[in-house]
Formats: sequence, structure tokens, C-alpha cells
Amino acid sequence: MRVLKWLIKTIDKDDERPIWITAWSGLNTLAQALWKVSHTRTAEQVERFVSKVRVYDVLGQDDAGAWIVKNYPNLVYIRNTEIYGWPPSDEWVCKNVQEVGPLGKCYPNRIWATEGDSPSFMYCLSNGLNDPEHPEYGGWGGRFSTGKVAGIRGMDWVKRNGLDEPQYDPYYMIPAAKEGSAAITRWKGRQLQDSIQVFADLVKKHYGKYPIIYSNESFYNKEMGAKFNRYYLFIANYNSRQPSIGGRGKCNIWQYSETGHLHGIGERVDLSRFMNGTTIKDLML
Repeated sequence: MRVLKWLIKTIDKDDERPIWITAWSGLNTLAQALWKVSHTRTAEQVERFVSKVRVYDVLGQDDAGAWIVKNYPNLVYIRNTEIYGWPPSDEWVCKNVQEVGPLGKCYPNRIWATEGDSPSFMYCLSNGLNDPEHPEYGGWGGRFSTGKVAGIRGMDWVKRNGLDEPQYDPYYMIPAAKEGSAAITRWKGRQLQDSIQVFADLVKKHYGKYPIIYSNESFYNKEMGAKFNRYYLFIANYNSRQPSIGGRGKCNIWQYSETGHLHGIGERVDLSRFMNGTTIKDLML
């Protein structure tokens, strides 16, 4: 009830800006808010209330969305059924998240699916070209059709759990554009650069020094490049040749991984520790 009151109060604010409801679960709270407003206000007041609401629905995870657009056909409602381009493996999550830094250690093991619903709110972030009021422009949350389509069904488990979307046919929603999940993955590099820049600036702000970027050659050249050439760079897995780095940074350092000798013992070199117990993972970005 508290969330319901908060939602209605937020939409009612004396502010002409639209309210985006970014949903990666059910939308029954929004449906309840619309129902309550419709039963306690005049038709004109209801129309104004509905005109401020925008919905970005990830996959359709209950039947509330179908009820909403059936009863409020003028409400702007995006249902993105093409939001995922790839599911990361458990091994990828372990190597790239759980083994990186103190926050990574807190990341739980997967039980059902590795979630990735951030495009729903990233749709509202400006990349310099997009406008959330124009779904066809595209942005970090994807690109969508200029017209509505009938009967976009939610996830298959909606039906398996006894929820009946077809009872609201015909209902209409804004669908994903023809390029599908590529409308999101095409921005992956820019999103990554933006995130790395934020983290790097935070390190500089708190510690007075830019961090060392720990990467491999191909990833750095493809995803980062000259944008980060003022940072110190650690290139992992260096073998017999010097790495070719685009937009060479201040100081490129790498690991000689050939077998070395220390006190007569020959071992493959693995640069993993620095002074005072600091490890390469502490310096990773």
C-alpha cells in the first residue's frame, strides 16, 4: 500500500516531465494505481494521470501489462522481448566478476539466471542522440518500432502459472525494432568506456592517482583504445612479442611470461604480487 501511494504521489507531482516505470518484474502495482485513480477521479483527471506514465517492460513477466494497455490504450508502453544478446556462463561470471576486487567477492553464485535488466533504465540515459520520447531513435536501452503491435506475449512462464494474457486481446504495445538485441549490444563498447571512466575518476578523486588498467591486448584495442591512453596500462599474458597498443598510453607495462630462474629454480613467471602484499587484483579496473 505504501508503494502504491508513493507511485500515485510521484505521478501527481506538478511537473510536466513524464514518469518512466522501468519494470523487470510484474507491473501489478502500476495496474493497481491506474485502477484506483480511475475509480476516484474524473475522466479528465484520469487522462492527465495516464498521459504522464511511460513503461519499459522487460520481457513481460505477468499479465498486468496486457490489462494496462487494454484499459489505457493511449499509455506509452514498450515491451522489449529482444533484450538479451548473450547469457554469460558461470565461468565468465567467476573470472570477470567474482574474482575481481572486494565487491566481486560479494556477487552470489547463479541459481536460476544471470540477470541483466539494466537496459530498462539505461534507456532513459542520454547518449547524445537518443530521446526517450522517440523510441525509434534508439539508445543504450535499445531501439523500438514507430507503431504498436497487437498481442505481444510475455514470458512463457506467465501462461504456465495460469495467467491469461489472451483474455485482453486485442491489446497493443510498442515492440523491439527489427535488429532485435543488436539495438543494445551495438552500444556495449561505449557503455563500457563510460563505466570505466567513472570508476577511474573516482579512484583519482579519492587517492590522487589514476589507476592502472589491467587488460589484454585485443580487449584494450577493441573496447578502450586511445580514450584511455593517459592511464598506465598492464597488458596481461605477454609472451614473446611486444604488444601492439592503439593510442599508446603513458607507460605500457607487460609481463614476460617465459620461464625465469630464481635461486636456481626455473619457473614460468607469474607477476601477481607487488610491495606490501598488494596483488594485481587490487589494482585491476
